[in-house]
Amino acid sequence: MKTYEVVRQEAEALSKEQLRSMKSNLELVRVNALRGVASIDKREDDLKAIFKKYQSPSPKMLTLLEALAEAILSTSLERKRPLEQGTRLKARAVYADRDVLLGQLVTWGKLGLVPANAVAVIKEGKGYIDAAKDVIAIVDITRSFPATRTMMVHTREELEQMVARAKAFLAVVKPTGSRSTNDALIAASETVSRVYTLVCRQHEELWRLGALLYGRDVDFYVPALGSREVTRAHAAREDASPEPG
Repeated sequence: MKTYEVVRQEAEALSKEQLRSMKSNLELVRVNALRGVASIDKREDDLKAIFKKYQSPSPKMLTLLEALAEAILSTSLERKRPLEQGTRLKARAVYADRDVLLGQLVTWGKLGLVPANAVAVIKEGKGYIDAAKDVIAIVDITRSFPATRTMMVHTREELEQMVARAKAFLAVVKPTGSRSTNDALIAASETVSRVYTLVCRQHEELWRLGALLYGRDVDFYVPALGSREVTRAHAAREDASPEPG
């Protein structure tokens, strides 16, 4: 079972108002969290003297960090998720229509039948969504510039069919009134926020324990999850330490 699924029940219990957005990269969060864990663990005997039934928060922090990494990976995979088979076939049809129409558009541009800037803009299109939009735009150009009609190799009915295919494709990949991000990606991204919120809560516990052990120096030993300054300070201290020998 994936680690983040183990903590999913606790994460799902959080209300949306409680969620925290992860603004730092995973590696920085991991380094600072593990630094805090190490600072607490090496003083475990001191903590046990303070709390007779002290239980180390380290295992839970390590589990949450692993869960966070898997949640982020899940979100990344959702962003790269390929088109479903039916949608992929529609995309290929749209690409084919665009290639045929673009070839004619370039010829019209060279002959001065359409503005050169209109040709340049459409040629810059990249990806399947742009391809569908280009099909619609090129057919619109044939309506706006009558001189192109005598050189058009497609009938008006065929052009309208191309437009219909392009619009149907756009409706599938980017439904009207919806966000471009799909529901699965939204859910995956929310999982990251939920698990990160649990990481933050566990880190707050580490910080409170660190305050008991290190006093005012706690922020050096249990740095904030997004802190780069403390990471640099540790690196500087390590560089200044004499080599053993």
